[in-house]
Amino acid sequence: MNLIYSHNYKSARAFAMDHEFRPGDWKWLEDAGVLQHNPRADVFKVEDWEDNPQREEIDEAMERFQKAHRLGTVVDVDAFPGKLGVYRR
Repeated sequence: MNLIYSHNYKSARAFAMDHEFRPGDWKWLEDAGVLQHNPRADVFKVEDWEDNPQREEIDEAMERFQKAHRLGTVVDVDAFPGKLGVYRR
């Protein structure tokens, strides 16, 4: 499962569509409960993830899950300028 950590569902959906995630392959990380129901999921932090209304709760849960080895890879997509996989001269 791919969890998309964004500020709203619309942003998460746009990221999923851009990366060709199929329905059922991803969920919006809207609260900490999503982490509990999807152990070992990969998390993609996308643009403006810091503005998620449940950020404190989600960050605390992510920290606990990482320490317990119950979380997959966490990718900060914002850290990479431009499109992933696109070569620029």
